[in-house]
Formats: sequence, structure tokens, C-alpha cells
Amino acid sequence: MPRTKPFDLTQPLVPHFFYRRHGPIAKGVIGLSDTQIDEKIKNGELDPPVKAFEDGRATGWFGFQLIEIQEQRLARANAAATAEATAKAPARPGGVTHKLTKTAAKHVNVTL
Repeated sequence: MPRTKPFDLTQPLVPHFFYRRHGPIAKGVIGLSDTQIDEKIKNGELDPPVKAFEDGRATGWFGFQLIEIQEQRLARANAAATAEATAKAPARPGGVTHKLTKTAAKHVNVTL
């Protein structure tokens, strides 16, 4: 039996809470290992953690920072999905973007 309760990552982040850099919640929200987090911080893809106190050693992010990280990742994923969908969609002649049915095609051919 574990000594501590498991962390519930299904609960929303509290914007004003401080989440430690090596804590399971921050790592669970970011979704990367310690080494990968360090690489993303060095590359500038992830904001560096802040110190909890000026003379302390604990570092981490506030909830609002982790929420912002999640929103940025979601926006990038949505943009990539949209770009992929538009790249796969065939271009129709004449700018028609809806699917033509057989009946509509016959109607177009008759009226021309």
C-alpha cells in the first residue's frame, strides 16, 4: 500500500497555487520527463520555473503558467490539425467547396 495518496490529475489547476518543478502535478500537466523538461527550457520552448522564495531552492510554476502552457499546446495542436485537414482537402474547380450529389450534378449539367 502506498504511503501517500495518489495525485488526482483530473482536478483543475488552481491559478494562484505554486506547483513544484519536480512535483507529480507539474510533470503530469507538462507531460514530459525531467530531462525533456530541461531540454525544452534550454530551447526556450518552455518558460523556466520560478523560485518559490528568493533564498530557497524550490522552483516551479504557478497554476496560471501551467494553464497557459496547456492552452499554447492545444492551440498548436489545433493549428496543426487544421493545416493537415486543409492540405488533404482536394480543391474543387470554380471554388465549390461542398460535396456535389449525383442529382445536383445532373441539375448543373442540364442548366448549362
